[in-house]
Amino acid sequence: MIDYPYVIGFTGSIGSGCTETCNLIMERMPQECIKISLSDILIEKICETKKLKAKYNELKKLGMQELRNFLQEQGNKIREKYEPSKLADLAIDKIKKMKEEGKLSEKNFIIIDSIRNIAEIEVLRRNFKTYIFAIYEDEEIRWKRLMMKYNKDYGAFLRDDKRDHEEKKKNGQQVDACVDCSDILIRNNMDIKNSEYDKSVYFDEKVNYYLQLIKQPMRTYPRIEETYMNMAYSMAAMSKCMQRKVGALITTEDMEIVSLGYNDVPVNSQECKAKFKECYRKKRKKEILNQFNYCPICKKKLTYNKYCSKCNKSIDKDIFVDKDLDLCRSLHAEENAIVKAAKAGISLKNGTIYTTTFPCNLCANKIRNVGLKKVIFVEPYPSKDTIEILTTSSKIEKAVEIELFEGVKSRAFFDLYKRIGEMEID
Repeated sequence: MIDYPYVIGFTGSIGSGCTETCNLIMERMPQECIKISLSDILIEKICETKKLKAKYNELKKLGMQELRNFLQEQGNKIREKYEPSKLADLAIDKIKKMKEEGKLSEKNFIIIDSIRNIAEIEVLRRNFKTYIFAIYEDEEIRWKRLMMKYNKDYGAFLRDDKRDHEEKKKNGQQVDACVDCSDILIRNNMDIKNSEYDKSVYFDEKVNYYLQLIKQPMRTYPRIEETYMNMAYSMAAMSKCMQRKVGALITTEDMEIVSLGYNDVPVNSQECKAKFKECYRKKRKKEILNQFNYCPICKKKLTYNKYCSKCNKSIDKDIFVDKDLDLCRSLHAEENAIVKAAKAGISLKNGTIYTTTFPCNLCANKIRNVGLKKVIFVEPYPSKDTIEILTTSSKIEKAVEIELFEGVKSRAFFDLYKRIGEMEID
């Protein structure tokens, strides 16, 4: 790993404001920062081919809808042809060249925009001291920001957004995975493109706060929300789940910790790996899907991998997309934390639950029933059905407050808040 410069990478959904955040940093810290956009590197690579360059220039005139799909496709092809990390590799070459030419110092931040594949993060971390910022905002606000660029075509926006998040292939768009392994999560719910006031507040209170913390670790203490969420991540490490490890922590109204939990099978039960050698839910889903020989929509015979060529749909990914949580053998982290409190006779009324992923519908029902007043979560892609369960209010019962966690996540927590050597020795 090269000792300097610091690399600050940005990832997030379309319309979340990653590029605007990077531009804002460059505007406020022009002497300290150098920006490299992976999207710009992709375009440079595309324009090396005469035919693709002409196509790019043609689509550029038509607007966001056509252009974005083209860029996504070309990005996938480049990652498939070379390596999934290829665009970041080219950025690293640029950084090393600048360093060799004496254009970088220990004071510099290299700002990397448009990270969309987990391999890009991994290769940056292998080469530099790297921190990844995930920028988040709700779908509704992101759509308002991009509405005109998409010519008010909401369906096209949703298609691009879904592709960004849900491509499972190695060379594809992997925003979910990038956000999941980020170091710092920031919500951008401000009009930083047009409002000078919002721009200043967003930069001073959010972006620059963490940039200065990276430059000077230990400059401040973690917020209590950061501490509690990272305790929830510690609980997640105890999970033996083969799909996703989740942790939860519950506090009273006075912020006192009363319960902890992680997703695991019930007491005296064998975990899936030991009993089935694979996730039971995945095993059962495969068994159920194998019963289908014909498409349930058009009745055409399915291919060997359960794909309908007529509907252009996969049975697994496009038709039966339910997560089948009722097949899961584990108690979820939130359930475990609630059950432990109940066994100890502890009231959770008006308490807060910190969870490393957004609760499922089943957990949301339990959260409502025990009277928890707030959910603080990390995974920023909540289910609309679950939101409805939590936020529906009545004269008798108030809605549960839902809050996206903002701050330093577990991967960087002890790095940025370590206090070694601070205590005085008599």
